[in-house]
Amino acid sequence: ATKVAACEALHAMTLLMVGRNARRPDSTDDKSGITPFHLVYRSLFPVILDLAADFEPVTSTLFRKLAFQLTRWFTKNQVREAAETMALLDAITLGVADARFGVKRDLCAALAAEALKWSIKQMTDVQNAVNVKSILRRLYSLMSHPDSNRRLGASSAALRCLELFETQDGSATEILKNHILEMLEVTLRSFRLASFTQSKDAAEDATARLSRLVVRVCKRHARLLMQPSKPARSGSFQTLRDIVVWIFDDGVARPERRLRLESQYAFCVLYPTCEFDIPGHIDDKGLPFTSDLFDEVKNVNVSNTIIGPSDPAKCDAAISWLNAARSAFHFARWSLEVNILPSEIYSQPRHLGIFQNASEYLLQFEEDAAINVGPSALRKWRRSKVDFLLQVLLFVHTSITKLR
Repeated sequence: ATKVAACEALHAMTLLMVGRNARRPDSTDDKSGITPFHLVYRSLFPVILDLAADFEPVTSTLFRKLAFQLTRWFTKNQVREAAETMALLDAITLGVADARFGVKRDLCAALAAEALKWSIKQMTDVQNAVNVKSILRRLYSLMSHPDSNRRLGASSAALRCLELFETQDGSATEILKNHILEMLEVTLRSFRLASFTQSKDAAEDATARLSRLVVRVCKRHARLLMQPSKPARSGSFQTLRDIVVWIFDDGVARPERRLRLESQYAFCVLYPTCEFDIPGHIDDKGLPFTSDLFDEVKNVNVSNTIIGPSDPAKCDAAISWLNAARSAFHFARWSLEVNILPSEIYSQPRHLGIFQNASEYLLQFEEDAAINVGPSALRKWRRSKVDFLLQVLLFVHTSITKLR
């Protein structure tokens, strides 16, 4: 009873502050959006979100409704970096990144989508969508964080926001066109933070769902995205063709397994929608695994480094080599399966370096010696070796099938 009474008192005081604050959330004395209650809100909003995710039904129901009402109210403020709106968005961002409570993380993901929805509804100028940009920037920052819980929350929130974009029209379509390429770029870069192992986690799965939805949206709006936008789109790429070229150069043969798979999916879906001369591009820049990423791998001494590494440093180098070689064979097999490259291209001298090293390794494979490293490193080395051999066998099978 005491807790419920305290919650009702806090709820009433919050409504009183909002009511006394101004007739509108943007009616302030200056252009920064600062009001007398600004510092109070900084401390109050995180508490409201904690109570909205409380296990006690009365408390959670009371403050969950209040959290959504506050989100709709403060997103009316279209002043750039308005202090009180930023206080609310900061609290939502912290909740999205919460590693302890999945309930709070899901609530804040829903609030981020709600803030985006009402920002679009109450927006007066598409080119000045300050709240939309602020929400997306916060999510992009979390998606690039090493902590998998933050990436999980950000990917879930971004997924809800993108689904919201898809159900809206008019100004929402214009905003989507300006931000979707950057969302695809950030999503794919997020996979680089994953490990090389076959293990999965919730953050990877959530990011993969987001990535595939972004790719489908890009395909649906391909005609619009093929044309440069004025003013320029956010992010590093201005047209769909630009990001497809980047995916081919820096994604489809990456050592990170999940990034490689999602990049290959994105390329297969988006490549037919744009004009991209792959043979000419390869003549100019080479295959993806002949980039700088693989230079040290191609020049490695297989006999001294890869075969039975004798210390932890050499074991790490051996694992890196096996992962890079595995990704090269995976790319080669994939390119033959989807018919984007002819098999003859892999016989060209400039593309043979990593295949020659792999051949040398396979010839000495029976002479593999026991390695003197810890059990954890030994398991990683053996797993990488098996994954590499599997990709070699699959590549050989695909090559024989294609040449038959």
